[in-house]
Amino acid sequence: MKKWQEHLVLALILLAAAVFRFTGIDWDDYHHYHPDERYITWVATTIERPSSWQTAFSPKTSSFNPFYWPPDAASEGIEVPQDAPRDFAYGHVPLYLGVWATRLLERLGPRLLSLFPADWLFTRDILNGAELIEFRHLTAVSRALTALVDVGTVWL
Repeated sequence: MKKWQEHLVLALILLAAAVFRFTGIDWDDYHHYHPDERYITWVATTIERPSSWQTAFSPKTSSFNPFYWPPDAASEGIEVPQDAPRDFAYGHVPLYLGVWATRLLERLGPRLLSLFPADWLFTRDILNGAELIEFRHLTAVSRALTALVDVGTVWL
């Protein structure tokens, strides 16, 4: 098999993987039926850039700490416990990557909306053209990020 044929086959496999993996990422219409995903997203709503370096490294006041509900934590559409410990039994990297990607798209999304059709799921949910509440937008972006990692795994 020639090199270009190998590249073509790989490209077709990756395209098929992307179609299968990205199709239906809004499978539950963002009703959050999966309890693990719901809890990770709930915690993600409270992960914010700290107001100062003094609070950044204090476990009880840091908004980076997934093991403690920060004081004055709030998010539209959900009830967030205040100033209390929480059990977070998941990895930190997916949590922080999901939050980082969502915050990045909150800034870039409005500039990119005009480049894509308004009825695309990417435009509506990932770029937040539908103006989803934070909880739903975090879910949409995190699912897309997970799908992207899955396609990358197929490539490996």
